[in-house]
Amino acid sequence: MPTDWAARFDREIAAGRSASALVTGMKGLDTEPSLFTRIPRFALVPLLAIGARLQGDGSPDEVPVEALIPTLRFDVQVIREMADTVMDYAALDARVLLLGGTKSAAYLRLALRKLSEVLPHARSIDLPGVGHSGPEDDGSPLVVAQALREFFGAR
Repeated sequence: MPTDWAARFDREIAAGRSASALVTGMKGLDTEPSLFTRIPRFALVPLLAIGARLQGDGSPDEVPVEALIPTLRFDVQVIREMADTVMDYAALDARVLLLGGTKSAAYLRLALRKLSEVLPHARSIDLPGVGHSGPEDDGSPLVVAQALREFFGAR
């Protein structure tokens, strides 16, 4: 996974520029639709700042997007710590479902392929036309749900 963007992300968070940090993370991870890679930063930053403020219904149990943005640094930390550990999973004696999409970033598809080669009881499903946001409402949640039903319903 590319992590060369993380230093810039941390600087933007430290400077209180959450929307700019979000753009840095989204472009760095390359998991969002290609539309985000084609829109220049100077246009994306204000759009995402407005979007982050407008998102959600304001219910007390909902965490605002603005509060979640800084937590992306922990994803990067875990990914760095887990690098080159795929062989550690060879002894895992559990059924595992690996879901990926044909529109996911190449590094995510590679990670799933490597895990499916190592895990002794893995079932790997490549969901056509689905990207990283597949489980979300703006993705393909019914396709993901069907794969989960089949896996967990199977004996």
